[in-house]
Parts: sequence; structure tokens; C-alpha cells
Amino acid sequence: MSKTDAGGEPLSAKKDAATAEDLELIAALLSSRTIREASVSANVSEATVYRRLRDSAFRKELKEQRLRVYSHALQRLQVAAEGAVDVLEEVMRDKKAPLNSRIKCAVNVLELADKGPQPEMVDRRLQSTTEAMLEGM
Repeated sequence: MSKTDAGGEPLSAKKDAATAEDLELIAALLSSRTIREASVSANVSEATVYRRLRDSAFRKELKEQRLRVYSHALQRLQVAAEGAVDVLEEVMRDKKAPLNSRIKCAVNVLELADKGPQPEMVDRRLQSTTEAMLEGM
């Protein structure tokens, strides 16, 4: 006969599912600079944080959540980059803007266009980074 928790759920099934407390701790870890800060935020002891970090299922969930946060941040940057280019272009073309502002914007546009990797390189880099992170889980 298999063991169950108080709710009648098999303990082995519960072991693999992230609990609400685990998700709260993961959120704290992702938004804190230190283990101590995360422990305070999640209202657990530092020892509990270190104990949870030794658990492979917890670490796997932490990695998955970190990847989601990172992917979301990259998407936001991509959206914001388009607006930033629009602002530079707008100032650069504005005949009423001071000449030095227009020149700075034009120089920034040229430097950024020249320095930046080509979209194909970015896609390859992101894909290989994402694949490496997923393989490490």
C-alpha cells in the first residue's frame, strides 16, 4: 500500500510537483540579491533555502522559472529597442532640434548599426544558449 498525504494524494506525486511555498521561495530567489534577502522575503530560514537548493526537483523548477524570466526580459528589450530607434530617428530628422542633438542621434544610429550583431547571429546565440540551459536541467 502506497503512502498518502493528509489530502489522500500519493506522496511520490507530491514530491515532483512544486508547492506554493516552493514557488514563493523561487520568486524570492529570482528577485533577491542574496540568499538572506530571499529567505526574509519568503519568510523562511536561510537553512531552509539551502536545504531546498540541494533538492534536484527544486533546482530544476528554479532553472525553468529563471529561463522564463530571462526570456520575458529579452522580449521586453526587443520591444523597447524598436521604440528607442524611433526616438533616435525622430530627433535626428527633427529640423527644430538643436544640431548637436541631431548629430549625436545620427552618430548613435550609425554606431549601433555597425556594432550590433546581425539578426541571424543573435538568433543562433540565443538558440544555443537556450538549448544549453535546457540540457542542463
